Amino acid sequence: MIDALHKLAHDRDDSGDFVRCSSLHVASTRAHARRLRKECALRTLHGLPVEWLSRDDMRSPHAIDGHAALLTHQAASVDPVRFARAALRRATSAGAVLCARTALLQWVPEGKRVRVMTSRGQCTAGALIHATGYELPDTLPTNAVSLNSSYALVKQPTADLGPLAGGLLVWQTARAYTYMRATPDSRILVGGSDVPFTNEDLRDALLPARTRQLERALERFLKRPALPTAFAWAGTFGQTDDGLPRIGRMPGFDHVYAALGYGGNGIVFSQIATDILSGLILGSEDRDTALFGFERHPQR
Repeated sequence: MIDALHKLAHDRDDSGDFVRCSSLHVASTRAHARRLRKECALRTLHGLPVEWLSRDDMRSPHAIDGHAALLTHQAASVDPVRFARAALRRATSAGAVLCARTALLQWVPEGKRVRVMTSRGQCTAGALIHATGYELPDTLPTNAVSLNSSYALVKQPTADLGPLAGGLLVWQTARAYTYMRATPDSRILVGGSDVPFTNEDLRDALLPARTRQLERALERFLKRPALPTAFAWAGTFGQTDDGLPRIGRMPGFDHVYAALGYGGNGIVFSQIATDILSGLILGSEDRDTALFGFERHPQR
């Protein structure tokens, strides 16, 4: 998937700051280290490149404390807004029509087509795909996903990025976990401290306390005081019980599909959705269709 995204990002001049890098998954406890060891063996069994790092290995050359870690070089970072805009420009240049600020009011199957009613008119289509973020289409059960509030901040630019200087992505096994990376303009971005979502007001009210929590986590990681925080924000994301997205044909409908990238890996999941849904629509089912489809279990 990373290779496919890399090709997509560099097919045109605007790559969305897509940068190949390495990812370090750090065991927060000894028990987590044992679980990561099993994960390492499983990846190796299936031919996925991964390196096992002991506690001593992590201290040199990464200078990172942890009980163990998995290191993979198949990772990347990207500016998602620029990347999305570049993808939309490609779509329109190929003949797609964008209807901004247009609400979907209703859709009705009509034989081999789907009639779509919007706030600006109606049309029929050979296929309808719901790509609605964490909001569920009306026909899906509300227990298909749980919502979480997540927090992030970015620091002022610095000449000393510490262990992140080489473009390393770091994330922890602890729940709620913390992740961090450097940005192209030499800032440190930190996120995590997730909590179950209740409502937008409570989510935003927790922002100051969660920001301080992330700041302390970064200072423990760097082993020194960090520069002032430039921006902090909160958001909501959906998650399934098994951590996988829900991608495939909507139950009970032949020409209606969904690409719901739950699990906090939306960019990668969107590439998976591209492969699966294009195959379903064109009549060549992808081998991973059942893995991500709506028929699988568990659901809440």
